Amino acid sequence: MKKIKKMIVGAASSPSQNAEVVVNSSKIEMLKLVKIELDDFDFDDVHENVEKLLLYFFGDDFYQIEKLVNETRIESCLEYDDYELFMELADEGSFKKWTEYSNNICSGKPEVAEAVLDLYFQKTMIPSPDIHNDLLIYAYIEDIQPLLN
Repeated sequence: MKKIKKMIVGAASSPSQNAEVVVNSSKIEMLKLVKIELDDFDFDDVHENVEKLLLYFFGDDFYQIEKLVNETRIESCLEYDDYELFMELADEGSFKKWTEYSNNICSGKPEVAEAVLDLYFQKTMIPSPDIHNDLLIYAYIEDIQPLLN
């Protein structure tokens, strides 16, 4: 499996602000997330964990998030295999509306919430299952799972 470059579309808050907000571990445990191992994993578990966390952190905003990401994807005209173009556009700051929105809804939330939202944005913008799988597994293991422990 090829490791792909990950991105952070928006920085919702500084690490010091994020340090002030602690994830309630008992509520996270209630979500019954599957621990993902790089050498033995099921992509469905990763998808399910991301969905559970997205709803946990942004449940009230889920439909607005979904709508805005879909609008952004349509406006960008990205195709099935345009991940590198997506990364270039993100680096150039082409997703201003999304960045402003994500910064706003991540404000005051823990770092893991921002990582979950960022991962959802990336996997939705590029409709390739191969990108989803590679991106999801590495980003989840490296950026999300450690913050849940």
